[in-house]
Amino acid sequence: MILTLLLTLASPASATCLDPLGREVEVTMTSIRVGDDADDVRGDVARGRTAQWLRAAYGDPAADLFERWRGARRAVNGNGIVALFSPTAAVWAGVSAAMAGDLRGELEELLCRGPAPEPVEFALLPEAE
Repeated sequence: MILTLLLTLASPASATCLDPLGREVEVTMTSIRVGDDADDVRGDVARGRTAQWLRAAYGDPAADLFERWRGARRAVNGNGIVALFSPTAAVWAGVSAAMAGDLRGELEELLCRGPAPEPVEFALLPEAE
């Protein structure tokens, strides 16, 4: 029961938004959806694939935020199990759940702003003599 409560807190209901390209964006406890593209984010392989996609499409900040969010989710799972036996761990589980929920919301907001612009190549300036 405690673990279910913590998982609910860690992933509040997602308010789907539209990115600048008109695609619906939704980040849930277990998946990320942008338009017709959806990806399950559970497991090492899925996390790696999703982080790679986010880095390519949205840049390093999105991939880094994704990794922090998934790390916080894993902490919720671990702390939730320990919370069954320790009141102190229950407090930390609640903190982890709140942090994971905040990170999920930040990731969704970042994705709602749209993909990263095309990289701009800067010409190297000649060295001053």
